[in-house]
Amino acid sequence: MALFGYDVTIPNEVPSYKDLVVTLNVESGLKIAEARFYLLPERSDVPQYAKFTEKNGKWTTVIPFEYLRGEELIYYVQVRTTGGAISRIPATGSSKARLVPDTNPPKLTLKSPETKTLVRGKEQMVVFQIIEDSETRTFLLDGKEKALVVS
Repeated sequence: MALFGYDVTIPNEVPSYKDLVVTLNVESGLKIAEARFYLLPERSDVPQYAKFTEKNGKWTTVIPFEYLRGEELIYYVQVRTTGGAISRIPATGSSKARLVPDTNPPKLTLKSPETKTLVRGKEQMVVFQIIEDSETRTFLLDGKEKALVVS
């Protein structure tokens, strides 16, 4: 445990396409009144925070992936004990983790045309079902990058 009786464990690389679940590890006997996870959004000097909630003795918070933008997650944790003492990790400054983008393409299944063949020279609508989503929103068609339209 850290100097103040609590710490958080965040990996050095965080997927930017999934919600981040942060757990506050608390030393036995430490009574917490409130705990917050602060993060500095990309291109902003104003930190945003998420409150930890306690359930069955475990303190957690979830950072939605929409807030995990840019190249780095810059964060710190602040805790207020039931005795009124306020502390933070790190004591000054902030911690960082590298944000890793989703590079895996979505998994698709061809739904239409049912014959799974296209007729040359005839305009046809092609429909895919998304089996596993991805944050990748472009694909190559004839060597040119095209936007993936999801509807």
